[in-house]
Amino acid sequence: MDETTKYGQQYLSTTIRTADGETLVFLMNEKPNKSAQTTLDILKEELADADRASGRPDVAHHILLQIKSTMSDRAATEILFNKLFQAYKEEICPKVIGNWTALNGNEKLAWTQVENFFCSLHLLANFAEIISECMLEHEAGVAMPEQLGSLIDQTGFQSNEAGVYRVIRTVAKCFARRGSEFGLYQQWRLFWEH
Repeated sequence: MDETTKYGQQYLSTTIRTADGETLVFLMNEKPNKSAQTTLDILKEELADADRASGRPDVAHHILLQIKSTMSDRAATEILFNKLFQAYKEEICPKVIGNWTALNGNEKLAWTQVENFFCSLHLLANFAEIISECMLEHEAGVAMPEQLGSLIDQTGFQSNEAGVYRVIRTVAKCFARRGSEFGLYQQWRLFWEH
């Protein structure tokens, strides 16, 4: 699940990755607030829509049972949502699994447990902003601007970006698979393979 704000309106999207590696967008809805309960309510509505669309009353519950892990950021609302989702799954399992009372504790746990993975992208992006400011101050105090001129556009020193960032971006454009259509990825790969 992820949320974003576009033109002042919050949107929630949920993607599902199938066993064969296919990624599907399960829902994309407006989200009136950041509440974890609101997020769960939206998910329940979408699951109910899946039941209506399929013409079967239990499709949503079977989809829910297949969700084994989530990925989100470390926001307090996301952590609370994960707990609410876990509780909802624990509530649904006895209704869907016919022999629930006959299952032992480990078998029940296998059905109800949801692993939560946390994306660190926001953390890294915030670190990058701080590091960039520090590098700019360092370069301004130690290095001569003409020595740190742009390697890309030949216009000289760009005061809004640290030289180390330009080097990283240039190397990535040259050698990364999708860095640039003018890069050397294929040649680089062949060089390292032989």
